[in-house]
Amino acid sequence: MSTLRTGDRAMIRELNTSIVLDCIRRHGPIARSQIAAMTGMGRSTISGIVAFLQEKGLVEPAGSGASTGGRKPEMLAFKPDRYVALGVKLQPGGIRACLADLSGNVVASAEEAVPYRDLQRVLDALDRMYARMTRDLDPDRLLGAGLAIPGLVDSSRGISVHPHFFEWRDAPLREILEQRWGVPVWIDNDARVGALGEKWALAEEGATFLFVTIGIGIGAGIVLNDALMEGDLVGAGHLGHMMVEPDGSPCHCGLRGCLETVASDAALLRYFHEAAPAAREGVSVEDVFARAMAGEPAAVAAVDRVVRYLAIAIGNVIKLLGIKRVIVGGETGVVGGSLLYQRLQERVREQVFADTQSSVEVVPTRLGNDVWLVGAASLVLDAFFRPPIYADASTVLDKVVQEQ
Repeated sequence: MSTLRTGDRAMIRELNTSIVLDCIRRHGPIARSQIAAMTGMGRSTISGIVAFLQEKGLVEPAGSGASTGGRKPEMLAFKPDRYVALGVKLQPGGIRACLADLSGNVVASAEEAVPYRDLQRVLDALDRMYARMTRDLDPDRLLGAGLAIPGLVDSSRGISVHPHFFEWRDAPLREILEQRWGVPVWIDNDARVGALGEKWALAEEGATFLFVTIGIGIGAGIVLNDALMEGDLVGAGHLGHMMVEPDGSPCHCGLRGCLETVASDAALLRYFHEAAPAAREGVSVEDVFARAMAGEPAAVAAVDRVVRYLAIAIGNVIKLLGIKRVIVGGETGVVGGSLLYQRLQERVREQVFADTQSSVEVVPTRLGNDVWLVGAASLVLDAFFRPPIYADASTVLDKVVQEQ
């Protein structure tokens, strides 16, 4: 459990600065009087904070507002390009990376094939990507790096517990990368990171949704009232390892009958070849969906079988948590397009209470396959905008404010 900081003057100053900056970010262009009305702070306090934020390049004038009887007020706007965050997605076979501004907009990206599974060579590849992305970047502008990785992750300690697709266990990636790169590093499971990316794309207060990734594996991130759900144990959001067949096939996680064994890419291709034994090998996931969209019975049956299992698991989460919005992403989630998410919505609604069926919606990710990159960068952005109230929560904004 996180320990609250003592409410000393330094913490109050940092907290007020965080509140004012977030108010300008969410509601700008905005006048000082409007900030005062929204935050309850005094005008002199706000003027001092605004002056500091302007000095740091985070806020800028944005013209004049409408007069309410006196002088026209100066409007203030957020400057998202003052700092950038590095987002890195480590996946089987490769690394993708981006630089994102403080609004989560991707300003640069790159990728590299990485046919390695051992820790040392993967770390060397990560170093090459870091050097490539920061070569022409002013070091003062880089807030930190976020790393999205598959499998079990202990994000609080920065440890990759079991990445499934790679040959290491309990690797302290955050510590290693911070020593190598000299910047703060955050790591988390890729599906959970994708949920963070969706939260930034939604840009709405109090967002609540289930983000589901479909591909080689199946994962999820749960956002409740604008916060990524955490638990006492590592593994929150591992939808792919929800048991859907008690006597099912063994899963690579060590359990049996997991959703991933019956609804992943491998399962989809297996169902298609069972329904169309004469089909040649080499048929891809993209081929199956293209055939399904064309109405080929074997492909339609394969997609429907995957969707049925997905709907069972998703329906259970909806009934457990009362979530009504499901966002579908992942490589196969994007490839499946409207065929996938429309069929999934129909099936999911069949799995929930009759009185709530019409409220449930299944929609595609707004970010496509960039959701991983925006999400990884959002690990840093979340730290930047997080109110600095916890003693064990290292933020980025408090380091800026301490210079005040």
